[in-house]
Amino acid sequence: MSSARFKSSSISNIFTSMIIRIYFIIVLLIGSIQQIQSQEQTVGIFLNDILAINGYTLFSPTSSQTTHLIDNCGREINRWQFNTTPGMMAYLREDGSLVRAGRIFEGFGAGGSGGLIEIKSWDDELLWSYRYSDNRFKQHHDFECLENGNILLIAWEKHTVPELIEAGRIPESIGNNGVWLEQIVELKPIGLDSAEIIWEWHLYDHLVQDRFPERNNFGSVSENPQRLDINYEAFLDVNSGLPGNADWVHYNSIDYNPDLDLIVVSSRNMSEIYVIDHSTTTEEAAGTTGGNFGRGGDFLFRWGNPVVYDTSLVDERVLYAQHDARWLSKDGSYTVELSIFNNGLGRDSANTSSIEIISPGIEDGQFVFDETIQQFKLDEHLTIFPTEDYPFSSPRISGAQVFENGNILICSGNNGAVYEITNEGQLVWQYINPVSQLGSTPQGIDPILNDIFRALRYTPDFQAFESRELTPGDYLERDPLEDYGCTIYGETSTANLTYHDLGHRIYPNPFHHFLRVELSGDAMHRLSVFDLNGNRVYTREVLRKADIDLSGLEAGIYIVRLKSEQSAVSFKVLKI
Repeated sequence: MSSARFKSSSISNIFTSMIIRIYFIIVLLIGSIQQIQSQEQTVGIFLNDILAINGYTLFSPTSSQTTHLIDNCGREINRWQFNTTPGMMAYLREDGSLVRAGRIFEGFGAGGSGGLIEIKSWDDELLWSYRYSDNRFKQHHDFECLENGNILLIAWEKHTVPELIEAGRIPESIGNNGVWLEQIVELKPIGLDSAEIIWEWHLYDHLVQDRFPERNNFGSVSENPQRLDINYEAFLDVNSGLPGNADWVHYNSIDYNPDLDLIVVSSRNMSEIYVIDHSTTTEEAAGTTGGNFGRGGDFLFRWGNPVVYDTSLVDERVLYAQHDARWLSKDGSYTVELSIFNNGLGRDSANTSSIEIISPGIEDGQFVFDETIQQFKLDEHLTIFPTEDYPFSSPRISGAQVFENGNILICSGNNGAVYEITNEGQLVWQYINPVSQLGSTPQGIDPILNDIFRALRYTPDFQAFESRELTPGDYLERDPLEDYGCTIYGETSTANLTYHDLGHRIYPNPFHHFLRVELSGDAMHRLSVFDLNGNRVYTREVLRKADIDLSGLEAGIYIVRLKSEQSAVSFKVLKI
């Protein structure tokens, strides 16, 4: 990018920022008169049910230079201050340090641009800072912290016009900014500002094309699903013949499975996810053999939009501009299962998002490509759509974190909203980010520009919190409510527990074998009993009153939930 263009862009950004800030001041003045006095809640913690996973939620507002850690009641536990906006993720490590990507305006870039990786201590002291950005490559969107202290990151990789043509790209599709492919590198931090690249993978080594027999990578696209067609949607507009977007692939997430030594990446522009073998050497990663799976750096598995490698499969598409493909774990070990935030951009007129949870088919230690349907096999596939309780549709950014008990923390990034639902679709936690480019939003005013790329929940037993002072601080919003009715209970938490005002009674507590339930009113209620892992252990319908036989349960703490069409009530009880 030329110096003149950079200055022009900077001036434009400053002007836009000034306009936005003026607008916000006007909104504040109007809001001060019309809304603040009413203290109507618009941001912060809305719900913290007893079935929510207790812990600390980490997020970096996309237009802020601060990363926040809050408790389940929305109070700040810690913050880290940087000199850049995020680029885009931040992760907390077991030693309490924070690793964060920052956006720097040098080299080149697009949406999700980063280029700077920094590590800060729990106390906000800068420990390491490294720029992975020049005129040829640039870190963006996401990275992954490995157990050995190394960092896996995704980066754009520019290629020259001769390189692209030799690889089989349609020449007319190469614009002034070239074409950016993708690379994955593993960095070993050294000292205060240096790093060693100890492993790398390049998409350029795993392409296929069916246009030019005399050039590299020539072959049948449909017969090589382990490679990416370098000419898929090479034009923005095929009819006009205009060159396509330089940010052609647009990876937006990377996640590592340490038990299988596998990487999964997500391509927004292809609407596909890809699994890559990390057990290879760098040399093997550039080829088609080697590694635990014997296939070098070729795709071991791809899913979401098979039309990318076979145009006859247009009706089989599932993913639409998705984000946050990540491995799931059970009983402390990673599985082959994956979760994906499917943004739904272009899926329907409403761009309806969803959460996809899939289990790829594995036979004889290999991902299975089913020749009869020309797709990689799935053993299971679950789709979760938004509801009125958790309208998480978001055309961009966003993510989903699946906990071992089946609860899902969903970040609706474009709306700055974070929801937690149980595996039965019950909303148990809701938070609206009050922090934006304009600062902290006052309670009572609707937030604007409060995007969150992704949110992560860390449980209290996470090693980073051991022996640390975790006294809750202030709420992030200005002019918070006097009482959000939120309480934290060690292993579990609850909020808005004015339930006894409803007139319901459950006794005795503690109890031995039976609980007596007495309900106010004539509404039918569903009674459910959960253990502290969120597992439902008993359920029945109750009208007015009933004796509940729980003699078959082990001694311990349980959550009794009563739900009707009008209300939901939770009680903590002790069986002795």
